[in-house]
Amino acid sequence: MQRKNHSQDHGWFSTFYLLGVLGLLLAAIPVSAAFPFVKKVTHTSTFLDTAGRADFLIYLPPGYESSEQRYSTVFYLHGSTDNAYTDTCQAAILDRLITAKTVNPMIVVYLNVTHTGGYRDRGPGDMQESFIIQDAIPFVDKTYRTLGTAEGRAIDGFSMGAAGSLRLGLSYPKLFTALMSWDGGATSADIAAIAEKNVAELKGRFHVRIYSRPPTGEAVVSETLKKLGIDYTHTIVNTDHVGVLGESGPSDKRKCNDATRVTEGWKFFSTVLAAPGQPVSIDKSKASRTIDFDKTKLADYRFYTPAGKYLGEINSHIQLPSRGLYLVQSRKDPGQKQLRYFD
Repeated sequence: MQRKNHSQDHGWFSTFYLLGVLGLLLAAIPVSAAFPFVKKVTHTSTFLDTAGRADFLIYLPPGYESSEQRYSTVFYLHGSTDNAYTDTCQAAILDRLITAKTVNPMIVVYLNVTHTGGYRDRGPGDMQESFIIQDAIPFVDKTYRTLGTAEGRAIDGFSMGAAGSLRLGLSYPKLFTALMSWDGGATSADIAAIAEKNVAELKGRFHVRIYSRPPTGEAVVSETLKKLGIDYTHTIVNTDHVGVLGESGPSDKRKCNDATRVTEGWKFFSTVLAAPGQPVSIDKSKASRTIDFDKTKLADYRFYTPAGKYLGEINSHIQLPSRGLYLVQSRKDPGQKQLRYFD
């Protein structure tokens, strides 16, 4: 009878045990250690019924924790085979640019909504567009020191997310002032039609930057933007799909190996988005109180941006069309400004 070699079993068991312990240790490493420029935010939403889909990553610029300034915000939509972590190497590029004072500090939110669906509403529990517009943006504005107005908000995205950024950015000009699209996966005449529909609100205040490979579906969008007189640039890049971003590698290990175009993108946002605002005195006990936008008599308030810039006489919803975060001063009791979220 052959004698069993228990030392081999013991060696196998030890190796298995060590790998298990190593796996637990790796699982215990906080997100900030693996992705030092972003922080994971756990969030739930009535618009999305799958655990984790409403979670997101947030990049906060140098000086955020030690200041009271408010910052412009960029919302990033990932591609169909990606997730919120995939393109966060871009945050490292931004961090270096901010530290070098090449661009203005800004906040970046990496959303984690879906692998399919194109950032559209597809039915109960899968309301991706509603989540972004009605939940994610208000939540970030209430929770972090954002400027909270369209002039301080942009949308960005790659592949499926590029198509999403084009569609949502052009559909909601009262929420955004700029968008960037990286090799959109489903751009079409439908997006051009949205631009035509909203041209009155887009022209003169909205900015678009598109990067794509040849041949390109985005040409339809570019031709429409040019015809309508909406500010845009469209750069054709002769590379593979991910290479448009200057990245390479699989979704879970993608690296920024060419910072050229991402740097251009951050400089674009820095130019078109409002600069960080100085701190203002607010009634912190009532900060971020939500008010029903449609039922509020706007003439009862003086309106300022969250950074304190006076917006002039506002007497109707037409003059202040955007829901969002504002610094308000009651005309009846002007002694103290208060930060209010109009929803």
